[in-house]
Amino acid sequence: GATMVTILNFVFVVLHYLLQAVIWVLVANAIASWLLLFGVINMRNRTVNQIVQMLYAVTRPMLRPLAFIPPLGNVDVRPLTLIILVGLFLL
Repeated sequence: GATMVTILNFVFVVLHYLLQAVIWVLVANAIASWLLLFGVINMRNRTVNQIVQMLYAVTRPMLRPLAFIPPLGNVDVRPLTLIILVGLFLL
C-alpha cells in the first residue's frame, strides 16, 4: 500500500540525485581536461593533480563502455555522449 509507494518514491529520489551527481562529475572532468589541454592548470600542482586523478578514477569506469566512440579531432566526445544518455534517462 502506502508504505510501498513511499519506499519506491525514496528509491527514485535517491537514483535521481545519484544520476545528477554523475552528470556533475562528468562536467567537472571535461572542464578539468580542457583546462589541462590549454595549460590553464598544471598537473605539477599537488592539489590539482589529486583532484584530476580523482575525477579520472571516478569517470574512467563510466566511459569505458563507450570506448567504441572515436574522438572528433582532439576532442573526446564520450563524456558528452554519456551526459546526454544520463540526461535522457532523467526525463
